[in-house]
Amino acid sequence: MTYHFAANAQWDNINEFIKMKKTPCSAVAIGDICNHFRNREMALICFNEKVSDVDEKITLLIDYAFWGEAIQQVFRNNKQDEYLDQIIR
Repeated sequence: MTYHFAANAQWDNINEFIKMKKTPCSAVAIGDICNHFRNREMALICFNEKVSDVDEKITLLIDYAFWGEAIQQVFRNNKQDEYLDQIIR
């Protein structure tokens, strides 16, 4: 369903998924689909709001090249020793 909504630019429907307490599929999948259909803003919202594990969130932000947000999360969570080398490279 998420893929269909994104393919048809029905971003309001995907935004409703993101707002759900329990999403119909993983937050990573929703963010990946949004990114694939070039809605990076919605992908970032999904990763930030729905991925609770800090390490997973930082890794996703790095993998999807959300550099500014990745740096903020690294410093906010005192993870400089673990992630700054990946971001700076």
